[in-house]
Amino acid sequence: MRNDDSLPHPGSAANGLLPFAPRARRTLRVFGADVELVWLPERAARPGRPGPDREAFRRDLGARIAATEAIERTATFTRTPNKFPFASAQSVLWSERALREPDVEFLTAAMQWLDQRGGTLLGNSIGAAASIPRAHLHHTEEVLPFMSQLAEEPWTAVWLPREGGVEWCRKRVPFCLVGVRGEVEGMARAIAALQMSRMTAAVNVVATKGEAWVFPRAVETPAPQFPYALGAAEVWGRWCYLEERAFVAARAENLEQAFASAGLANAG
Repeated sequence: MRNDDSLPHPGSAANGLLPFAPRARRTLRVFGADVELVWLPERAARPGRPGPDREAFRRDLGARIAATEAIERTATFTRTPNKFPFASAQSVLWSERALREPDVEFLTAAMQWLDQRGGTLLGNSIGAAASIPRAHLHHTEEVLPFMSQLAEEPWTAVWLPREGGVEWCRKRVPFCLVGVRGEVEGMARAIAALQMSRMTAAVNVVATKGEAWVFPRAVETPAPQFPYALGAAEVWGRWCYLEERAFVAARAENLEQAFASAGLANAG
């Protein structure tokens, strides 16, 4: 474990993004791949954070954020800073249309933008760590090693969308983690089509240039192994802790069990 209070961090007022400044970091090996644990107590202040006390309905906070905090606008999405960053140079892409989950148009535009800039896109739905129901994707300039280090194999399940120009695969882990590779337009159509086959209420998505991973969700908070809503950040390879005690106590076997509890057994 190391304390990072004195280290420089990307992101500044100059580019409109807030610095990523965890109080401390640790690394572990989960399913044979590297993950990072970070202590971020500030994220406890997120409005609408998942939990048993969250209200059933609220006003469209995403629309207000997009209207008042934009640092970039396109025809399809508005980009804003993330006030509670869990990654370097992190921003949020909000759908210009009132969508609950990303559709083909939004996915295509966001992944084209990703292709130009590099880094990673991360998506959470309500029920899978999202705090706001309007369709949005997080972007960071970082690319973590966890996903690429996990063993994988091709997949030809009968329920996979028959989209031309893409290849399907899955990670060799004890839960369903579906991957698709190809050109942006084909990947966007494939990911959107996959959601129409999804039998779970919630999902996480992690995308880098040329590939994306979809994690259908059974449980949002896999306590006691992980005491918070498990989101795309954790699927990506960065586990975010609000309390120091939980951060220090976490072990690799806890995180493996959390993944297995949050996801579903491989299908097809």
